[in-house]
Amino acid sequence: MPPKKINTTSQFCGYCSELIRDGVQSSIQCVACQLWFHSRCTGLSSVEFKATAISIKKKESVWNCSSCSNDISVRTCDSHLSDDEVLTHISPQANEMESLFQKYFDRFTSDYDRKFEDLKKSLVSSVNNLKDEVSNLSKQYTTLTNKCTALNDRL
Repeated sequence: MPPKKINTTSQFCGYCSELIRDGVQSSIQCVACQLWFHSRCTGLSSVEFKATAISIKKKESVWNCSSCSNDISVRTCDSHLSDDEVLTHISPQANEMESLFQKYFDRFTSDYDRKFEDLKKSLVSSVNNLKDEVSNLSKQYTTLTNKCTALNDRL
């Protein structure tokens, strides 16, 4: 259903929220959300606005505000294509995206594996150093215990 041509009731602009003065300010209604917009708030030049208004009056087209246009553009851009045709158009892009994802995922996992291995080597080295230190301390303890026993025996 095409939008009304003339704003005959008090309406507020869907963009700036100011009152649209009936008969004084040019305005247009979005066919999707049914909100009215000042001509200056449509994003159209004055020439584009007049051409759009004429086209609507002739019932050749309808107008959607930028918000509604963004919402419906995905649904309407390929509406003339069958599902198989859409898949045919999308498949190469999906394959390219999958390939890029796999490339970056492989790089990430490779970096992660390398860092994990480096961390593992560092931890193993630290544990081995601690074992050596405990072994040395144990030997020193045994030596000191033997010396203390020898000193006690002499007394």
